[in-house]
Amino acid sequence: MNLSVDKLKKVRVGEFYIQSSNRVAKKIRAPKMLLGNNHAMTNKSWATVKDESLNKYYSELSQPDEKTRNLTSYSAKNIEDLTPKY
Repeated sequence: MNLSVDKLKKVRVGEFYIQSSNRVAKKIRAPKMLLGNNHAMTNKSWATVKDESLNKYYSELSQPDEKTRNLTSYSAKNIEDLTPKY
């Protein structure tokens, strides 16, 4: 980012700079309603979201059985061999 240290030191709470590629950096101000703990989630609500996400998108690791152990070496003949069939 092509900003001086002095300019960055003057950034206040709720302000930050963004820059994309070779474009000029722009200062953004977050709306005051989003600062602090406004719209914050309670610990109980977060635990619920976290548990639902973990159950939906992750599974426990397990030791491979004899069938899956041999799948580590394979030779695909075409892309369909690599695509899951839902």
